[in-house]
Amino acid sequence: MKATAGSRFIASERLKSKDRLENLTVAFLSTAVIAASLIPILFELEKLYQTSVLLGVLVSSILILILSMRIYAEKNSVEAEELKRSALEISSLRRQAMVSNLADSRTYKRLAQQYSDILDKFSINHLEKDYLAYKRKHPWEFEEETSLTNSIVNFPSIQNFVEKLGASASLAAAAAAAASLLSQF
Repeated sequence: MKATAGSRFIASERLKSKDRLENLTVAFLSTAVIAASLIPILFELEKLYQTSVLLGVLVSSILILILSMRIYAEKNSVEAEELKRSALEISSLRRQAMVSNLADSRTYKRLAQQYSDILDKFSINHLEKDYLAYKRKHPWEFEEETSLTNSIVNFPSIQNFVEKLGASASLAAAAAAAASLLSQF
């Protein structure tokens, strides 16, 4: 529950940041369009420069339209809020579970059902990259998982074996070269 809630908090922040960046981009482009629109009014420009300014305004206007439609379609701020509410409810349920007697099967079933209800209530889920970000920020929570992986495939032992094999091959090649040189004398 803790990792799920944490991953959803991270996902919420990621989506909020994305929404802010997109809205700042629209604001910047809108400001640029306004400023560019004032240039021909404030300054007398040659026809080529006026056309260039108008073309820039047109391209910026199209970008604003496309980005605005994308922002609307993605609903990042709405999804961010939904992920945050989901994370808060999961965190609350986790606190309840911590003070409950989970050995009692009725209590366990009730909490499991509440957890399932929370997941069903919110149609959005975090991405794997949000979970991985949570794991990077809280490595101590996954130490048991890491030690289990290391005990199944003991990477240092394999690495030592490869190093010893390489060293043996190098020694054998050096011995063969020395024997070849000595045989010539």
